[in-house]
Amino acid sequence: MKNQTVSGTKKPLFGGRRPLFTQKELLLLTGPLLVEQLLEVTVGMADTMMVSRCGEAAISGVSLVDSFNVLMIQLLSAAKDGGIPLDYPQLAADLYELQCTDPRYAQIPANVRLRWGQDLYRETKPAPEENEKEN
Repeated sequence: MKNQTVSGTKKPLFGGRRPLFTQKELLLLTGPLLVEQLLEVTVGMADTMMVSRCGEAAISGVSLVDSFNVLMIQLLSAAKDGGIPLDYPQLAADLYELQCTDPRYAQIPANVRLRWGQDLYRETKPAPEENEKEN
C-alpha cells in the first residue's frame, strides 16, 4: 500500500496496518445494501398506497410510522454491529413502558423519555491527559 496521506499529514491512513477489506470486497457488499434499501422504500410506498383512500391524516400517520420504523431498524442494526453499546433488555422494557396509555400511569412514559434524554445529554469528563496539559 502506498503511503497515503490524510489532510496533509505524512501518516498512513490505517496507522501502518492493512485494511480489513479490499475495495473490491467493499464494492461487492453494495449490491445487497442497495436491494435492502429498495425493499424498505417499496414497503413504505405500499403502506402509503393502501391508506391513500382514507384521507390526508391516514397518509400522514402511515408516513410517520414508516419513518419511525426505518429509524429503529437503523439504530438497532448499528447497535447489533457494535457501533453503539446497548442493553437490549433495558431497551425492550423501555419500549414496553413507552407504550403505556393509561392516564393513571402517565408518569411512566415521561420517566422513559427522561432516562433517554439523560443518556443523550450526559456531560462527558475530559480524559486525564487533557487535564494535565491544561495545568
